[in-house]
Amino acid sequence: MNSKTKLKQEIDKLPDDLIEEIYQYLKLIKSKKPNKALLKTYHLEGKFDNLNIRAEAYE
Repeated sequence: MNSKTKLKQEIDKLPDDLIEEIYQYLKLIKSKKPNKALLKTYHLEGKFDNLNIRAEAYE
């Protein structure tokens, strides 16, 4: 028996008033988007900040 089947059986045993709460919880879980880690940037105002690195590499 897999987890999905077990979950369905447990939901069938619940009283009707709790079913709506379970449904709201499932909607909440599905709507959550994974948080992407923000990349930190530093502006040090050095000589390489506005430099085209690709062009400089081939000179």
